[in-house]
Amino acid sequence: KQVPGETAEPLNLVEMYVADEFAGNPFELEEEEESALTDDDKEALGQLKAAIDKSTDTLCVSPDFPEPGTEGDVEGDAAVPGLLKGLKVEEDLFNARAGALVRRGREVIEDMRRREGQLHARMDALLGARFRAEMEGVKALVKEIKTRIESGERLLHELKLNVSDFVMDEDSLTYAIVPKPAPLEAREQLPPFCLSTTQLAKMAAWLQSAAPGGQVLLEVLVGVFHRAAALAGLKLLPAEWIPLAPSKLRALLVSYQTGDRVGFVPCVDWRRVMYSLANLPEPTVEQLKKLLAAAKGKGGSVEAMPRAAAAAVEMWFEKMAPPESLQDENGQTVFKGHQQALLKSAVLDMFTRSNGTVNILHLVLYACSSTQGGGGVE
Repeated sequence: KQVPGETAEPLNLVEMYVADEFAGNPFELEEEEESALTDDDKEALGQLKAAIDKSTDTLCVSPDFPEPGTEGDVEGDAAVPGLLKGLKVEEDLFNARAGALVRRGREVIEDMRRREGQLHARMDALLGARFRAEMEGVKALVKEIKTRIESGERLLHELKLNVSDFVMDEDSLTYAIVPKPAPLEAREQLPPFCLSTTQLAKMAAWLQSAAPGGQVLLEVLVGVFHRAAALAGLKLLPAEWIPLAPSKLRALLVSYQTGDRVGFVPCVDWRRVMYSLANLPEPTVEQLKKLLAAAKGKGGSVEAMPRAAAAAVEMWFEKMAPPESLQDENGQTVFKGHQQALLKSAVLDMFTRSNGTVNILHLVLYACSSTQGGGGVE
């Protein structure tokens, strides 16, 4: 078979697409047909359909079947017996595939548009929720600052917006926090040289550790009082004691000496000294009798009572009216006399032994004596 001298140019759909030969023929929808296709999608589908139509017009060129009872004037390959029928089958199959290609392209694009719409809706919901959460964080920040401004309080901690969360960073400080000053301890207004209840308790504990039995050398006691007065910051003694020289302290304390001596040095009972400096109200004989009777009623010896039992015995000064109190210019509470509860505890400390028991008998005996010209109860 002879090959024709000229053949048709090859069909290159890609070059034709690049050259925009298929442009300008958008895909047309049926009337009242709903679709998610955009204008750009219709243009793309129109170019696809135009390319398929071009390929169909170029490739499907077999002649028609001759009319029944006539002989067809068929040339070329179509003249081969049975070949025309095969060409027609192939052309029908090509047209069916081309139509399916257009339909599938439309389905893919519409599905993509639906997914795009769903994605946009989800993004809008997420962005809306994110925006609302961030606004809540900003609102909380503004509220905190507004509250601080209205109350006049300072912002102690750093405020942060962590994405949508309002955070008060308690691990950081905007400035050093100055602790509030400790409340001033109540002060007792007493006669000169008399010790307050706090001073009585501190001095009793110091002397108890130095001389548990009560007897101490005069020179040792002079040294203790001189050192206590020198420690002005601890306020173990009133201010009147600070300028006293050891000679003046010795002259003051020698009147409390007992009959005991160590060599030529007299001994002093520090419990009698502390009792005298406590400025206790003088008891009557009846009050002391009632005190002893109450102590004996607790059971046991009055010379070695448990501290709890001794604290339950009512002292004569507890029945007195409590001292007046007032506030000074610094806001400190000032009592015009001893605080009764603290005074009782300090007096018991004076007569408490190292084993924790209290000698009530010694307390009564010292209450019966006085170094001020017979002012006590005999």
